[in-house]
Amino acid sequence: MPPKKKGDAQKKDQEENFTEKLYKAYRRKLAELEITMPKSMEEKFLELRDEKEPGDLTEVIMWENVGSPGARALADALRETEYKLLRSMRFWKANIEDEGVRALCQFLQTNMTVNSLELMECSISPLGCEFLGNLLGPQYRSPITVLKLDHNEFGDAGMVKLAQGLAENTVLQELSLTYCGIGPEGAEGLFETLIYVNCGLTTIDLQGNMLMNDGVCRVLHALKVNKSLTSLCLVDNQFGEDPKVTTKLAEVFHSNDTLLKLDLLHNGIYDDGARFIKNALDEVDDTGARKNCTLGFLRLPEKVSMELNEEIQEIIAKNKGKKKKGGKKGKKGKKKK
Repeated sequence: MPPKKKGDAQKKDQEENFTEKLYKAYRRKLAELEITMPKSMEEKFLELRDEKEPGDLTEVIMWENVGSPGARALADALRETEYKLLRSMRFWKANIEDEGVRALCQFLQTNMTVNSLELMECSISPLGCEFLGNLLGPQYRSPITVLKLDHNEFGDAGMVKLAQGLAENTVLQELSLTYCGIGPEGAEGLFETLIYVNCGLTTIDLQGNMLMNDGVCRVLHALKVNKSLTSLCLVDNQFGEDPKVTTKLAEVFHSNDTLLKLDLLHNGIYDDGARFIKNALDEVDDTGARKNCTLGFLRLPEKVSMELNEEIQEIIAKNKGKKKKGGKKGKKGKKKK
């Protein structure tokens, strides 16, 4: 067997020590800020630095209240060592606030390996959303495909800031914004995001916001143009069976050929609204053929009678798996009506 080249050996040695370098840099940053290492990271590094079975840090999970200094210490260490093995970052109830988000974004602006970012219940305001919107815009070409910001009360202002980047993002696939205080004004940011010609979003979870009639109509209107979304959750968004809402739903059923799952639970739709939805799903065209939509799952509010709900589910079952014919081909740009 030929001897290994010196360069190959050095490269392998560097790779083997990369996580150790990160650990040392992280400890140094913590000491500079006079804070201790979170228990979750202590346990993780203890596992990774095992002499018999060493490993690499591919996922960060923090559930302690580390604050913005704790997030900054880790982000600065990752940036200083140019760590390229990380794939996912999860901060749950970590209270990192906007300054912590700023530090993470500074690292992620130069990182092309992290594809999942979860900052849930972390006290993020519209300013933090501005940092995230900047990161997700075309300037940095972020590889992030999953973004979860649940339980951060940044409201309409935060959604608008976030959309400044999302409205030109081609990579993000899953967006979760549950209980973020988003109302009708923030729905405009969602609209701009969904109508982008190269939008790649397939899943959006908006449970527990306050879109109300006007906001949900704006989101549904975007689905007349959007060609990527397959799942939309509108649970508990304080809208009802206003004719403009049910009309928009009907338009989605007849014009959108990608949406497979729609959840409307815990909203003010009763039997009158459900009958309109049923008729829209069962509507026929000029030739007498049913205008089949691609929807395979539709959950209605609990106030809809069981009998009517069952009738609707029967129609959905017939539609499931079918594709509409005669759809227009080609890309569309942004379009408002």
